[in-house]
Amino acid sequence: MLGEPDPATQTTGLTYLGLLLEHADQFAEARRVLDRSIEACRAAGLFRPLLTSCFAATLACANLGDLSGALDRLALLERSGGQLDRPFGYRWRVELRHAELTSRLDPPAAEGLLELARTYGSTKYQALALARLGRRPQALALVAASGSDYLIAQVAPPALARAAIDRIAAALPAELRPAFLRRGHLAAATR
Repeated sequence: MLGEPDPATQTTGLTYLGLLLEHADQFAEARRVLDRSIEACRAAGLFRPLLTSCFAATLACANLGDLSGALDRLALLERSGGQLDRPFGYRWRVELRHAELTSRLDPPAAEGLLELARTYGSTKYQALALARLGRRPQALALVAASGSDYLIAQVAPPALARAAIDRIAAALPAELRPAFLRRGHLAAATR
């Protein structure tokens, strides 16, 4: 007979369920599940899943138009018992992701993201910062060769972003296309 899953397995399951819900544009349900994951991670002292859950919950709140909730979820990382101050192997990615989410919630913070992305040599985050600063042609020039429609949809001027979104939609199963084009966060950003 199987017992209760260990805390790491339980929080990982909640985190991935929340991410799946978020990618399915079920933001309210994603936020609920991710908040459960955050609490479980904090209770078990699990930092890595806490990072993922906080970032995803921040996005879920932002996609629901809940700026206060998004800022609260992002601030949880800063109150994580000094974990962000300790060295760890993927720290640069966490710093970039944190700066990127901050710039979504506070567009002038994109200047800081741009500087950090240049420091770490991240083309992706430089492009996202430039787009948020209204410099979309420069952003597109950085990522055009990548072939990533997902990234192009986020940084390109509206007509090119819409074309990338249409290419993404065309690759989806037919039953998912209408919801993606109607409620998807990429499509909503080009309206």
